[in-house]
Amino acid sequence: MSRTARIALTGIALVLAAACTGGRKPPASPSPRTTGPVAATIRWDLSHGHAVDQVRWRGGSSFEVGGGVKVRLRLPGGTVTERVQRFGADRDGGRIRNVVMYWPGDSVDGAYGRAKRLARTWRLDTRNLDAWHRALKASPGRPADLPTVIANASGLRPTGPGGPIATAEIRYSFDTAHPAMVKLQFFWSSS
Repeated sequence: MSRTARIALTGIALVLAAACTGGRKPPASPSPRTTGPVAATIRWDLSHGHAVDQVRWRGGSSFEVGGGVKVRLRLPGGTVTERVQRFGADRDGGRIRNVVMYWPGDSVDGAYGRAKRLARTWRLDTRNLDAWHRALKASPGRPADLPTVIANASGLRPTGPGGPIATAEIRYSFDTAHPAMVKLQFFWSSS
């Protein structure tokens, strides 16, 4: 993928992330664990389309649930079955446009391992994640507050027929004890 295409993809992903979070940075998570009470359970089947009436939509054009969320999200090409810190989505009319999940802050190695696993599951290019991890390992005293790193599907391929495009990111959590948080996002580029 050319440098221009990577820059364009990064810009698209950041705009979509800002749209989903209202431009706010995600708050730091108190722990790398995903244990304790569950605030919500999300069971969405979007394997045959992404219409809002296929799911229990919570809110107007967007919503977010935090504090521990059990997720089972079926999509063309696979299923996410995870316990996450936060789950959010936004829509355009009757179509879901974006689904995003955040894990709690973790160590650099922990977040890297999770992001790599998610990237493999969704067949994403991990070169950017690998370069980020190598750079931090080469300079152990260097803080993890580097710009967002994105592992993205080469050529913006959907997860499957009619499916969304997936990105896996490692973001700075603003928590020095658990500096890296993983974000998994799915977005549909057209109806």
